[in-house]
Amino acid sequence: MKHSNTLLRFFLFTVLTAISVFSAIKISVSQPFEWQPAQKFTSGFVDKNPSFGNPEIFIFTTYYSWEFMIFERGSFLLNNRICVMKVGLNGPVDTVSYLTDNMSLNYHPSVSYDISSSSGGQINIALALWETYRNGKYDIYGSYYNAVNGWSSPFPVDTGVYNKSMPRSAYLNNSVFAVVYEKNSDIIYRQFNPVTQTVSYDTNLTADDTSVCKNPFIGHHPYGGSGYSVSYEKKKSDNKNAVYVRSTTGIPAWTSPDTLAYLGNNVNSGFVYSNFGNFLSGVFNSNRDGNYRIYATSVYSSNGSRFQDRVINDAGSDNSNFHSIIFPTITENLQENSSGLNSIYFLAAAHVKKSNDSVRVKFHSYNFLDPSDSTTAGNSAANVSLAMNRGIKFGYWDARVWAIYNKDSASYSMLYGRYINIIITGIVKTELPVPQNFILHQNYPNPFNPVTKIRFGVPENSLVKISVYDALGKSIETLVNENLSSGSYEVQFDGSKFAAGVYYCRMTSAGFSDVKKLILLK
Repeated sequence: MKHSNTLLRFFLFTVLTAISVFSAIKISVSQPFEWQPAQKFTSGFVDKNPSFGNPEIFIFTTYYSWEFMIFERGSFLLNNRICVMKVGLNGPVDTVSYLTDNMSLNYHPSVSYDISSSSGGQINIALALWETYRNGKYDIYGSYYNAVNGWSSPFPVDTGVYNKSMPRSAYLNNSVFAVVYEKNSDIIYRQFNPVTQTVSYDTNLTADDTSVCKNPFIGHHPYGGSGYSVSYEKKKSDNKNAVYVRSTTGIPAWTSPDTLAYLGNNVNSGFVYSNFGNFLSGVFNSNRDGNYRIYATSVYSSNGSRFQDRVINDAGSDNSNFHSIIFPTITENLQENSSGLNSIYFLAAAHVKKSNDSVRVKFHSYNFLDPSDSTTAGNSAANVSLAMNRGIKFGYWDARVWAIYNKDSASYSMLYGRYINIIITGIVKTELPVPQNFILHQNYPNPFNPVTKIRFGVPENSLVKISVYDALGKSIETLVNENLSSGSYEVQFDGSKFAAGVYYCRMTSAGFSDVKKLILLK
């Protein structure tokens, strides 16, 4: 495996800043609930290849109230169309919007959207991309969304010579998206303005490489930094594929191509955030040890060292399409998984498992510490695709994560979804001195609307429980229920879903008990 010091510097550019920001606090993540039963999203069509926006790192409260999901829709008599729908807490928010007609073949859709939290979790702008077969070749087309006008009519992104395919994009700023795609066995990168439909920067990332290159992905460097990386497959002399990556923190400067995966045949699966969101990890499927297993190549933020681990070590089946999500939490209680692999920490994950008799979607939670769940999506011949959203906000700190997959039934392929709730308790360990005794402080502000802060102190390692009760003494929300080390802490209570009135906050630990009155105004 080749090593590139420049690549490592680019990978770590925003990481050190992020670590310095979060090193003084400690956010505690309680274990997620179980994955919930499957819910049908679409029916009566041949729906497949769902996709959400590129993975991003969010700072605790910037989850969405809904997200766009894009997918292909086919029928037995008509060409594939590209569709998009909004997905919210409870599933589809609206009906399907058709971005294309059925006069041409349309494949491999993708979507990206802004990451601003200024509009209350609403998506302000988005770019949908897909490949269209017309005039004897495959071209890249797109549609632009803004919150005022909705989705635009399709427009060309690249209709030049040669076939183009596998477009993907990432939001850069209010007017520009980064776009990558295959073109004549090369990897093209563009900065594209969908409002003016103009290209401000264009480069062939593999112009100096005569090998066949394909299947590109793009990933932002953590915490909204200016850097991003592009991974892609490259055919080797043995006709098997390796996975390479190039990175930048500012065009036109790009790192030289560097290897993410080489041994065996490798399929690029894009990027996930790992090690509490501190860096990008390139994920791929490889048959280097027999069946296809899932691996990741990561870079340690502390010293720049690279390492490669198996993420899914299942020798009896072929595994692919790994998705995971982790919020940027520095936590005491996220442990190493039981297999001893420690490069990919996550709160929710899913992948596709193909065996001799079936194809199943496997669902994981809390870094493999909880038992995995699975759903049969078809027989062994089924072509199952999988997507995972970024996180739908509910409450103040918490997120609902959807995994969407296609499932064959009676000659149709319909989209199904399962969700898991990730509960982030919002416990912040402050830099105040360790108290000599247990203490529960009065909340501030009080009265409040709708959020208030509650400070408390723990003199020794203890199981601490803090709950909020209504005026009748009924527990309405548990803010803390876990072992905490000695120190001073702060937790937030969000009263937005409760009526105005008097509430009570009670803390118990090791024989200690105290109650404070909270006054919620509306």
